[in-house]
Amino acid sequence: MAALVSMGELAELQAAQDAAVFAETEALRARPGPQIPHDVIEEMMAADDRAHDAMAAALDARADEDLPPEAVRAIWEAIRARSRA
Repeated sequence: MAALVSMGELAELQAAQDAAVFAETEALRARPGPQIPHDVIEEMMAADDRAHDAMAAALDARADEDLPPEAVRAIWEAIRARSRA
């Protein structure tokens, strides 16, 4: 399917889409809960089930806390260290 729109209409559509994405991002950022760094998410996905499940449980237990990324990373490091032992 194709549609012909003027450059002005295209700019309006793009601005509306950008505003919607920005609003969604801000809503996610404002929600309570741990702020999980991307690298921790990637490491959790690659980890064994025991470490992954332990981290998921730790995050669930703190779901109402506004943990900064550094605190989440420290929890992950502690769980990884225990799972290696």
